[in-house]
Amino acid sequence: MRGADYLLKRTAFALVTVFIAVSINFALFRLAPGSAVSNLSRVPHATQETRQALKKQFGLDKSRGKQYVLYLQQLAHGNFGVSFANSARNSGFSRSAATSRDAILIDRRRRAAMIAGLAVIAR
Repeated sequence: MRGADYLLKRTAFALVTVFIAVSINFALFRLAPGSAVSNLSRVPHATQETRQALKKQFGLDKSRGKQYVLYLQQLAHGNFGVSFANSARNSGFSRSAATSRDAILIDRRRRAAMIAGLAVIAR
């Protein structure tokens, strides 16, 4: 029974730690100066209508409490948002996201291998 108690305590501690880390992550992004919509590099001079549409799309028009609940729900479902680098959904569980992610990783590995090969040759 001691092993089961230990495992239960460690699991509970890990879950509490993850919950605290996720909560701190949420709070830090909400406490940062400016807003997420105005800080987007792709729309620095966007119209007010565009900013309002982005706020609605990202759920920033809701109260902080509602945003937090939605944030936790999305994390629980594996939805990590949209990548601004490649405009693809960052989902850990969908098959189409996996193929998109795999294609990106293969491309990055190929580039890293070329750089490593050049470093070996130049040496």
